[in-house]
Amino acid sequence: MFLTGPGEIKAGVDARKAGAQDFLEKTSSAAVLMEAIERALAQYERRRAEHDRLQKVSGLIASLSAPEAEVFGLIVRGHQVMEKIAAKLLAEVLLIAADIGRTATTG
Repeated sequence: MFLTGPGEIKAGVDARKAGAQDFLEKTSSAAVLMEAIERALAQYERRRAEHDRLQKVSGLIASLSAPEAEVFGLIVRGHQVMEKIAAKLLAEVLLIAADIGRTATTG
């Protein structure tokens, strides 16, 4: 959040480029300031929750055994294949494979 005097546009632009959540003039009302603070806190909580989630997932992935890590890699590649064939669910992939007569063993 960045507070500035009236007419200091360049300072506000610079602040936003540097990552300021909001740019307010010092003459802003208390209600406007409180709304800006609430938005900033909500954004902080979302970012913190996402960071915590990624840390947890990273730890879980790091704890995989070598065979489990290999399976994980195959699942990730499978997801990329799903995107290429526009399948949203694994069940769709299986139906497509059945329709064209392919199985995991026949390639």
